[in-house]
Amino acid sequence: MVLAAHEQALAGNVDEALAICQSVEERVWKEECPFLVADTSGAHGDGAAKICAEAGRFRGPCIGHAVHREAQEVFQRTGHGGEMAALARLRVVVKQYSGMGGGPGMTAEKLLVNHIVQRGQGQPMSLALCGSADLSLCQAAFVERVRRGVEHGGLAWDQVCKAKGDQVAIEALGLVGWREDAEELVFAGWKEICGSDWTMGG
Repeated sequence: MVLAAHEQALAGNVDEALAICQSVEERVWKEECPFLVADTSGAHGDGAAKICAEAGRFRGPCIGHAVHREAQEVFQRTGHGGEMAALARLRVVVKQYSGMGGGPGMTAEKLLVNHIVQRGQGQPMSLALCGSADLSLCQAAFVERVRRGVEHGGLAWDQVCKAKGDQVAIEALGLVGWREDAEELVFAGWKEICGSDWTMGG
């Protein structure tokens, strides 16, 4: 039945898809089914709120996905270099969804930081990656890149911090380095990660 709901949502028949979800007996699938319908149909705004309200324990993730879909549309419209314009629009989007039970702690700043991180996958950190985003957001993107790299690589934080910002040592650990223009925010980022007594190359 969930597959049938998915196919109806794919065809744009959201009401029919939700009707199928209502007939699902097993509770977990009954709640996950509307979540699937929302994702498949690309719902956002009031449409997403209506669908996700039926998703039970999956309501939060359902709304969270809707926010991310809308955020991607914002980034496509504003483009590289329009990050601060995107941030202003994202604040409106997050406020719109804030009363719908979506992703606790989700902010416009986090959405933008995540976008910068994804944009720069595999590339050295640089100011160009951040576009018009201010330095605090660019630094947050660097810190998030390091955090994800450490988690993905199964590294220990003390091992990373002992590298003391040496790019050769950092890259040997499987982490991405940085361009010269980003050194100031990278230095501040390492202090944020490793503690205020951390020193570059010390």
